[in-house]
Amino acid sequence: MARFWWGFKKDGHSMHWKNWNALCRSKLEGGLGFRNFIDFNQALLAKQAWRLVDNNDSLLYRTLYHRYFSRSTFLQARLGHNPPYTWRSILWGRDLLVKGLCWKVGTGSSISCASDPWLPGTTNFAPVLCMDANNDLRVSDLITADRTWDYVALHRHFCSYDSDRILSIPLSLHAPADKLIW
Repeated sequence: MARFWWGFKKDGHSMHWKNWNALCRSKLEGGLGFRNFIDFNQALLAKQAWRLVDNNDSLLYRTLYHRYFSRSTFLQARLGHNPPYTWRSILWGRDLLVKGLCWKVGTGSSISCASDPWLPGTTNFAPVLCMDANNDLRVSDLITADRTWDYVALHRHFCSYDSDRILSIPLSLHAPADKLIW
């Protein structure tokens, strides 16, 4: 890329006026707005990893499931011993994917309040402070029978900042299954 951008001389020595990272900065920051190929590649691989999370019926999912993660889930799969480049790359994309995964609250029964990402408004989607000593509180424990948030339980287990974020989550009257979103 540098040879293409800065030219090529017969003796092989040409002046590179800016490094690649400077060229990848936005035009407002003084760069040329080129994409960083490493970040772009990881984003495309994260999209493939999302397809594996979201579509368990695909042929690719079933093939990779039987080969690499039949004893766990895709999100918990390990690299293994001497993995092929494709599997290594998909797991590298998964690392980026995991940073943006969040639970969409349905019934709330499969979401742990303290450890799962489920709250809007932060970069890690986790509560700032959960006062659950034994870590087994589920989101379903915070929802009343008529599908509204239980104010008493919210204020007992969470600080006011987290309670406000939880109350901003709309609840469906039909109680669909909890779902991972990206």
